Formats: sequence, C-alpha cells, structure tokens
Amino acid sequence: IRRLLHISVSDVSDDVRRAAVIALGFVMCNVPDQLPGVVKLLSESYNPHVRYASAIALGIACAGSAQLEAHNLLQPLMSDAIDFVRQGAIIAMGLLYMQTAPGKTERVKEFRAQLQKVIGDKHEDVMTRFGAVVAQGIMDAGGRNASASLFSQSGILRRGAAIGFCLFAQMWYWFPLIHMVSLTLAPNALIGLTERLKIPKNFQVKSGARPSLFAYPEPLQPPKKEEQAKTATAVLSTAAKAKALREKKAVEEMKSKEAKKEKADTDVDMDDKTSVANSTADGAFTRTGDNASVAATPGTTVVGSLATGSVAASDLGSETAMAVDDDENLAANKEPTSKEGEDKAAEGEASGKIAAADASKAAEGGEGEDKAA
Repeated sequence: IRRLLHISVSDVSDDVRRAAVIALGFVMCNVPDQLPGVVKLLSESYNPHVRYASAIALGIACAGSAQLEAHNLLQPLMSDAIDFVRQGAIIAMGLLYMQTAPGKTERVKEFRAQLQKVIGDKHEDVMTRFGAVVAQGIMDAGGRNASASLFSQSGILRRGAAIGFCLFAQMWYWFPLIHMVSLTLAPNALIGLTERLKIPKNFQVKSGARPSLFAYPEPLQPPKKEEQAKTATAVLSTAAKAKALREKKAVEEMKSKEAKKEKADTDVDMDDKTSVANSTADGAFTRTGDNASVAATPGTTVVGSLATGSVAASDLGSETAMAVDDDENLAANKEPTSKEGEDKAAEGEASGKIAAADASKAAEGGEGEDKAA
C-alpha cells in the first residue's frame, strides 16, 4: 500500500499514477471499510487522472456495500469539471449501489433519479452520459438478481471476478472491455432443488428481513405533460398606437371603397338616363289642335304623351314650355328662309326679262343686215 501511494504521487506519467491508484482497490478489497480513508486525499488531487482512479478503486472494493463513506467521496466527483472524472464517479456509484433497495437507503433512489437526468440531458458531455448508461446497466445487471463481488459466500477469492475487474478497468484504452464486468457477477437468488436436482413443488422459505429490503424499484413512468398557465402578454404603448393607427387606416379604406362604389352606381344611372334621352332626341312631339308634344332633352325622361294623360303634372308644364319655345324658334328660322327665296325668284325673273330683250334686239339687227345685203 505504501509503495502504491508513493507511485501515485511521485511518478511523472499520468497512466502510471492512474494504474497505481486503481491497484489500491484490488489490494484492499478484503478490507473495503478502510479504503475510503486511504484514497480520501487522492480524490482531492489536482491531477484528474488520480481523481478518476480513486473513484474506480472505490467502486471495485466497495461493490454492493452501499457505504456512506464511499458515497461521500464519490458525490463531489460526480460534479467534477473534467468529463472523464464524472464518468468514473458515476460508474463507481453504480457498483456501490448494486442490489441495494430503496428500503435500505434513500440515497439509491436519489442516485437513480440523477442517472435519468444525466442520460436525458442533451447538453451533458458524451463521456458523462456514456458513464451514466453503463452505471444504469451495472445496477440492474442479471435482472437485479446478481451482484459484483471478488469473494464467494465462503470468503474465497474468485479468480474469474479478479480477472473481470482487471480487464474492466482497462476500458480506458479499449471500451469493449466493459463487457468483462460480467465475469464479476455472482447470482444472489435463492434456488431450491431436490435430491434429483429438480425444482420442488412446495418450496417455502421464511425470511426475517423486511420485504422492502428485497423490493424492486418502481418502474419508470413516462413524463407527464404539465399544462402551463397562460400569462398576460405585456403590451407596449408603441404597439397600442400602431394597432390604433392600423385600425384607423382600415376604417378609412372601407369608407373610401364605399364612396367609390356609390359614385360608380350614380354614374351608371346617369349613363342610362343619357342613353334614353339621346334615343328620343330625334323625335319631337308636335302639338296640333288638342294634341301636344314634348321634346326630349338631356336630363329628362319621357313618361308618356299628353293625349293619354300619362305625363306627370310637373313634367307636363316644363316639357310643354320647352315645346312652345322650340316651335317659335323653328318659325323664326323659317321666315327669313322664305324671304330669301322670294328675293331670289324676283332676281331670276328680272334677269330672264333682260335676256329676252337682248335676244329680240339681236334678232332685229340681223334682219336689218339681211335686208341691206
């Protein structure tokens, strides 16, 4: 022990220091109660390899014992700053609490909850999560019906278990050596057989221990979805002003659309009235005797004739007045036209008389010349 302690603090190689501290777990496996006191200072070393080795040594020597002193040394190492130190501490804690029911100590229940948290934490380092998975498998090894031990029930050192732990410790260099931990497992189930090596039918065992010491841990439950209470959203003054401005713009746009729609409907009505007026503008209602006609003008609608009496009273007066004015204008335009025609006819008769007189004179002159000849 003295020589291993000297090498663990004086050698220049980290691999040698780590191997010397792990060897302390094999040397002191028969007195596991004294090992925590020996490696206490080593677990607080500045060298992370020494801290890792001290955790593995505690796990090998104190496997399945659930010692409080070993737990107190491993607990700080589980939150170490170095990832592989946390990995070694978690694996050692898994070896420490093999075949330990929650009825024996509540620490195992807390450790299982911590394992689930580390395994499910995606932000945790890969090496630490890997160590948590291995520790979970070690605690439930053999269907929780086996335990790692270097000694048999009679106190004899198990050579296969020693080799298994030695190879398991070399997983630092080659991780498939983790499977060698199965060599350390010893069944702790009670199996009854007859003299013919058959299972008896009526086999009973009386145990004076509490059933909680042998109880299985509670099965895992799926996480429950917690309903989060809706909190009131904070509304800024600028957001309220912007919302009010958007609402105001929306109202103004709706009003402008309605106004445009009304204007379009009005224009359509005016176009219809104008088309009706243009279609009836060529025909005028002439008034002779008892009959009267109304000229269609833009902006008025022809409802009916005066003879049938279907024209409204207000329209009758206005349209009759407009017809009378149109008759006077037509008469005034016709009078100068007739006068101009009479003047042209008189001028034509005068020019005809003058031409006839000239022709008669020319004839008389020609007769005189013939007579002289």
